[in-house]
Amino acid sequence: MSRDDSSISFADFAAQVRVLAAEASRLSMLASRLEERQDRFGCALEELLRKAGCIARTHVLPPRPGQGVSSVLLVPHPSSAGSSLYIDGPASASFSVHQIKDFSKLLQRLRGRSDPVSCFLWQNLSSRDQLLLRNCQPSGPGSRQAKDLVVQLLNKIIGGSGFYEVERFKAVSMRPETSALVRLPHLGSHLSILNRFLLEDAYPLELSRNPGISLPPLVAVLMETLQADTGAATDPHLVGWKSAGAIRDDLEMATHQEHTEHAVKQLVFRLRRVLESHGVSSSLIQNDPRRGYRFAVRRKVETAAHHDDH
Repeated sequence: MSRDDSSISFADFAAQVRVLAAEASRLSMLASRLEERQDRFGCALEELLRKAGCIARTHVLPPRPGQGVSSVLLVPHPSSAGSSLYIDGPASASFSVHQIKDFSKLLQRLRGRSDPVSCFLWQNLSSRDQLLLRNCQPSGPGSRQAKDLVVQLLNKIIGGSGFYEVERFKAVSMRPETSALVRLPHLGSHLSILNRFLLEDAYPLELSRNPGISLPPLVAVLMETLQADTGAATDPHLVGWKSAGAIRDDLEMATHQEHTEHAVKQLVFRLRRVLESHGVSSSLIQNDPRRGYRFAVRRKVETAAHHDDH
């Protein structure tokens, strides 16, 4: 039986498959490097445009070497998928004059001390400031000074401790996010976010809520991974690096679906765009071709000390 000249042996076929596989791997590596360069170029271009005044300056600036933001808090949405992101607790929790919805009603409650929260706030004012608020007309010429004084009072409470007590908030209807934070044993740098939530819940008609930065479910999982104090630590100040593989594993654990490294890079790109749209520098998400990704948040003091001991 004659052998067909057009046929090839199995060994030849296997060799061609190996050549094609090697070429595919090489092209995949080239595509990965191109994406990394494109991502770095995009960030550099945005920074140049910002310096030129073409893009509004961010509220949270890029970190200096060895530095980062002080805290990151992710609060899951109780009624929908995703989470709200709060960066640098005291900075993101502070009130402004424009966040007072009804100054007349707020002033009335403070002066009347008709509830335990209002009584506590009033007691945190000096006698001089109490006199100023007693004599203030909400729409009068001195109202701006009074508003500034109230904002200072609210932010003093936000930055302090000992605000939450069970008896003080017994009559306050707290949202699920606030209740979840109240149950946490150690809030640390997140205490200011809880205090902001408590004030908003105590004065729902008078004060505006701070919604944070809303993150879709997968982007929220990515953010949770990037800011975690885990991974390869290269300095004692910032959290460790997470490889694309480790991030992919976290995504698969959260979603029970497979994710490629390309999908990880797409999520990183989405997170950077969300941050920029809220005035937060996308360069807080740091990328190293060898180490992976991380969010530039400072490590907890006790964790950093443990790292130094080793």
